[in-house]
Amino acid sequence: MNIKQKKLLNLLGIILIIIFAVGSLYLIKTSHAKSGDSNSTFQNLVPKSYDDSNTSYTTNFSIIEDGLKDMGFLITQEYYFTQVEEYSKSKKIAFWTSKSSFTYSYDGVVEAGVDFSKIKVSINEKTKTISIAIPDSEIHTVTVDENSFKEYDLDTKFWNPLKPKDFNNAQKEFKESAKANAINKGVLERANTQAETIIKNFVAQLIDVNEYTIEFK
Repeated sequence: MNIKQKKLLNLLGIILIIIFAVGSLYLIKTSHAKSGDSNSTFQNLVPKSYDDSNTSYTTNFSIIEDGLKDMGFLITQEYYFTQVEEYSKSKKIAFWTSKSSFTYSYDGVVEAGVDFSKIKVSINEKTKTISIAIPDSEIHTVTVDENSFKEYDLDTKFWNPLKPKDFNNAQKEFKESAKANAINKGVLERANTQAETIIKNFVAQLIDVNEYTIEFK
């Protein structure tokens, strides 16, 4: 079978898939239109807030927790930096200490977020309150732009030379320092605040915010 024939078969396969998909969609719509059962499986899967009328909201509150958990770990805040650090190592030889060091900088970003899969939602119908327990935000990744590396000063001693592993150790220390700086600058607090905003916007699409109050734990 040559390339032209393969292309023709692929095209025919795509056409058949499209025809099948359209036919299936038509059958689903026809079946749904004929059914007057408001408790049908299809309708139960769709929150009332997504109805065409948009005048009522879901009463199945498990949809809220399930929808939030499906988001998984969500990056809600980024901290960009350009950071200068010094790396040094010392080696003692008899009564004399040899010290080698270098000063360098990198650009990078610290990403912080919240694991939405751990969110818990509870409803109090008496007080009309939706309580949402959110886990603490955490640092997800520290990414360094390798191309941004700059070296400002290098002092390597003959008896204690800098080796490739020293540069690897320096980058590890650099990332830990960048992470600490981001935390000190409030990246985790901002990640928590942004997570709450995302959750409020999500829940507001499903429930009547004039009837229920959202609180965070």
